[in-house]
Amino acid sequence: MKSEMFLEKLRAGDEKAFEKLVKSCEKRVYLLALRYTGNASDAMDISQEVFIKVYRGLRRFKGESAPETWVYRIAVNTALDFVRRAARANETSLYAADSSGEEKHREIPDESYAPEAAAEH
Repeated sequence: MKSEMFLEKLRAGDEKAFEKLVKSCEKRVYLLALRYTGNASDAMDISQEVFIKVYRGLRRFKGESAPETWVYRIAVNTALDFVRRAARANETSLYAADSSGEEKHREIPDESYAPEAAAEH
């Protein structure tokens, strides 16, 4: 009964209920984000994004699980999205600017046949 009242308060936008939910989850969310990113600043950004998503999605929360479980699932998805975006951002361009600022084609070595690597193997 008590959890049903808490859930209703959350859905109604009760600030104290939301604050209580944040307090109960913030450490787990941060540590999860830190495990995924290895960076405290990124973990803080992810944590903030998670709680924004939680706040915006409260009215859609069906209550089929505990609110903390729902928040944790949002945290996992948000951290995974962040890691995927970061991986895409680290792709190497085929063009690079030289010292004059002009873009030039970057040479990428063909490593399909590397005798040194074959010898080491």
